[in-house]
Amino acid sequence: MNNPRGAGEAPWAWSSRHLDLIRDGVSPAELRTRGRRAVWRALLSTAESAQSRGIGFAEWRGLLQERRSQLGTQVFYAQRGAKPRSPREVEKDLAKAWATAEAWLATQPPAWSDTAREEELSTRIELARTVAEHPDAPLGDSERAVLLAVAEEHQRRGMLRVTIPKRRLAELTRPMGAAEWAARAAMDSLAARALVDIVSRGRSGNPTTGVRGRAAIYALQRAPLERMAAKAEQAAQQRAILAELACLDEAICSNEGDVRMTARPQLRLIEGGAA
Repeated sequence: MNNPRGAGEAPWAWSSRHLDLIRDGVSPAELRTRGRRAVWRALLSTAESAQSRGIGFAEWRGLLQERRSQLGTQVFYAQRGAKPRSPREVEKDLAKAWATAEAWLATQPPAWSDTAREEELSTRIELARTVAEHPDAPLGDSERAVLLAVAEEHQRRGMLRVTIPKRRLAELTRPMGAAEWAARAAMDSLAARALVDIVSRGRSGNPTTGVRGRAAIYALQRAPLERMAAKAEQAAQQRAILAELACLDEAICSNEGDVRMTARPQLRLIEGGAA
């Protein structure tokens, strides 16, 4: 049950999302629709997160066995209202989930170095700003404001994935003229275009039931941003060529009637390529 990243490494901090999953468990709605499969997937997800952060089996299991761990309780009971499973059955499930996560992580590429992560982060932020500020990018004003806000949070936090509570998103986009409802709709639109990945949508807290709120997690996506930046630049170049040819065509038309046709085929060719 050793960490595949290497024993003796200093453990990283727990992912807040997975720590919340261990404490809060699978939602009642997901339990109703997916049952035990949802609990098993949650176990795998937390095991993968623990191992990728240098956290060992004993600590992971210990958190699941704490009284306040709702996920641990869900593992202990086969279904609501049923008798608790034996400690041996639970231990067998935990060992299987850990081994499955370990095998999956072994097939993944090695973790990025700090330098590579910083370079990737810088590239994504620059691409997001380029797209948001490019006049030929097919984005509305609210989408541009939200994309700039996400880039700002990545810059401020220095992470490839950032939590942005609804209140924080509103604070960032309000100076750019985006209303709160428009900012939320724009975020969904950016996610639909794959420019921003909504890693986790978060949830509202409920003091009455004791359920804690969780901020949504977002990540800029490099490849889609690169494609949109390239298309925007291509559109700008085509627009510049069209403008130049239009000026040339107008100048020729004002001089010699038999020469003015030379520019029109070029203009039609460019227009056809831009269509």
